[in-house]
Amino acid sequence: MDYENRNIGAIIAEWAERDPDVISVEFQDERHSRADIMHSAAHLAAQFAQEGVLRGDAVCLLVGDPLRGMEAMIGLWSLGAVVQFLDPRQPLPDIERTKQSVGIKAVFTDSPAFARKGVGTLLVPRDRTDRSHPPLSFPEGSGHDHALIISSSGTTGTPKFMYYSHDVYVRGLVFAGKQVGRPVPKPSILLATLAFGATLGGWVRGFIFGRFIHGLPLFVKVEEVHEAMKHGEAEGIALPPVMIRDLLEFQKKISNKNNLPAYPHIDPLISVGGPISPEDLVAAYKNLTPGVRNIYSMSGVGAVSVMKGKDILQKANSVGKLLPGVDVRILGPDGEDRARGDVGEIIATAVWAKGAKPVNTGDMGWMDDEGFLYVTGRTFQMATRNSVNVNLQELENEVKSLHGVRDCVAFSSKSQSGPDDEIFLAVESRADSEDVRRQLRQAIASFRRPDMIYVGSALPRNQAAKLNLRTLKDMAEKDGGGFAEF
Repeated sequence: MDYENRNIGAIIAEWAERDPDVISVEFQDERHSRADIMHSAAHLAAQFAQEGVLRGDAVCLLVGDPLRGMEAMIGLWSLGAVVQFLDPRQPLPDIERTKQSVGIKAVFTDSPAFARKGVGTLLVPRDRTDRSHPPLSFPEGSGHDHALIISSSGTTGTPKFMYYSHDVYVRGLVFAGKQVGRPVPKPSILLATLAFGATLGGWVRGFIFGRFIHGLPLFVKVEEVHEAMKHGEAEGIALPPVMIRDLLEFQKKISNKNNLPAYPHIDPLISVGGPISPEDLVAAYKNLTPGVRNIYSMSGVGAVSVMKGKDILQKANSVGKLLPGVDVRILGPDGEDRARGDVGEIIATAVWAKGAKPVNTGDMGWMDDEGFLYVTGRTFQMATRNSVNVNLQELENEVKSLHGVRDCVAFSSKSQSGPDDEIFLAVESRADSEDVRRQLRQAIASFRRPDMIYVGSALPRNQAAKLNLRTLKDMAEKDGGGFAEF
């Protein structure tokens, strides 16, 4: 199939024309054929046209159902519109700021609650029996038109918005597959919001290659992920580190050593959306599947390196070797190249992309003599106490090893009473606050302990399923925001 300079919707429609009855998606116990999806997209396109959406309009989709989001996107592409997905878990002020920043003309949602609040227009219900709308057609020459607006996760600051044409986005997906040795994706399990670039890329890649997708809802239990991996048709999955940790804990409860690894047929199991601890990576290799991979990536570059196979057992602290088409430099404070083994700022360039510029990843790290890349922390993840540097990423890794801790994040701010930094620690834990505090006192050296701590069973997360650092910092600045002296 020809992928170059085409509207992505036209590629998806061609698969439906070839084999309309092939099952494309399973979602919430319903199976949808390619024809079902294209008919639903046509139904939605009629709604969008009636609402006045025109070619070149930027339209926001605020959806919890990823399949409905894909159908809506295809419908919008038939009108030549540009699509941006927003996470329905975002606070309303953040949604409004994004709309204003990007210049969104219209918002559509599958949430009656959002529609009642006037946030967006409610999408018409899915009707699998409705075949009254004509087949979709896609604007000629629209391959170079903008297709998507994708934002960075905004973990450390204001999200950045990037526009992708149909052609550039597809070429990026095709190249990314070749980079990691998967030119054609396997049938996959996909979860998390379409506002997360990796999840959206997985759905689009599955559709343009005609591959089966088992979609899971935005709010999913570990038991549901286990069932999909154990008994479903899919052979690959991408999970955030916190869900990999949940699976490891789940397997401790239900399996014995003779039944491990639990999912040997799953290859790959990709860790996406933030760093996975070395201990969890090794445990996932041994107890979940030897097909686990840790991919280091960032906005503006894509995948930079991958850690996989038996290298995980030898160099679990590394994020792996560089992928083809990517250049990395380790720079010192004056912009000089650092020698192998010396720590500096990680600067990455997607040399495979014409005109690509170097991107400061915001990470500190080093490269060993064998070409393995190591990330020691974010540039902002250093705090100072009594002239001693405290690496906050190392602190996080230690806290994650404590009993009952599901996830955590540490950050610092200048003290109002002296030259030292104040360290804040937010912990997501099944254990209560006093138990977490007791474990911290026993396991963490005094100079690394936090000044302020917040413990909760479910902390706020962003579209990449990372703990939402901006929201937690806002909480820390407010009286009664939940943080208390350690």
